[in-house]
Amino acid sequence: MTRAPVPPEYLAVRAPAPEWFRWAISRPMEERFVAVEQCPIHYLLWPNDAGHGRGRGLLFVHGGGAHANWWRFIAPYFT
Repeated sequence: MTRAPVPPEYLAVRAPAPEWFRWAISRPMEERFVAVEQCPIHYLLWPNDAGHGRGRGLLFVHGGGAHANWWRFIAPYFT
């Protein structure tokens, strides 16, 4: 399953924000999908500082009406 990328203007910070927040949302990440029993699961991957996403990891799970991008401001701090 392929999704269109999120337009950058949708993710632009339009109000004053602390530098730590701007740093976090500027970090490179990969958008991926995995099929579980024919159900596509969307996830975001932030490569570690060595430039790859292999090895140990941490899984952030959202619920309700949330979405994967809710973790964009905090996930990079765990790489």
